[in-house]
Amino acid sequence: MLDTSGPENAGRLVAWNTNTEQLHKIIYLAKPMITNSSFLNDLAVDSKNNAIYIADTGTSSIIVVDLESGVVRRVLKESKSTKAENINMIIDDQTVYLNGQPVRMGINPITIDSNFEYLYFGAMSGTSLYRIETKALLDVTLTEQELEKNVQRYGDKPISDGITIDQSGNVYITSITKNAIGFTKQDGRYNTLIQREDLSWPDGLAVGPDNYIYATINELHRSPVLNNGKDGTRGEFKIVRFKALSDAKIGR
Repeated sequence: MLDTSGPENAGRLVAWNTNTEQLHKIIYLAKPMITNSSFLNDLAVDSKNNAIYIADTGTSSIIVVDLESGVVRRVLKESKSTKAENINMIIDDQTVYLNGQPVRMGINPITIDSNFEYLYFGAMSGTSLYRIETKALLDVTLTEQELEKNVQRYGDKPISDGITIDQSGNVYITSITKNAIGFTKQDGRYNTLIQREDLSWPDGLAVGPDNYIYATINELHRSPVLNNGKDGTRGEFKIVRFKALSDAKIGR
């Protein structure tokens, strides 16, 4: 769990043991790795390499946390793969604004495959899905330029919030401007899977038991911060689920 309620410009990773119902560990995320502009968002857990990768939307970069040592590193800062594209977020025929400006959000959606070989990610305000080998992310000898060369464009995606992946390489992606959830196949093409009016800002995705994928629906664009200070929510907060197209492993 990522907790951002700590001291100013800081956060912490909190591990809770669900078997013993006890606190397992806390790793504090502080300056200089966490900056005044940081907005810590989605994360992916790499249990093979004892690491966590956090999308820092505010600085358009990835935070790499070594779970054994607690060492925190920032990588791919303002890379093409993590930066927002200059595209408007239009929902219900209206452009979404934040602080008086059209929303431009960097890296947010992030997930890891079941073999812990690749990290998949992209900008919320972006039309490309990328991936990078975890061994490259964990290689502290690589320069930013060398690391950048390891980033691969995986395929197309919509303006999106959450993603997850199955074991056949289908990356499931929320489409927040289309009230939809789709997937990008290994050939790079994006396809709509579900589209309904009540899927108002589909946010996070997670794989559960029996190959079901669960999605949170939160109407975020109708909240005051993105709606000119007005609460326009309609109470359509929910969790929905759908069957994965292929076998999918819990924990994505």
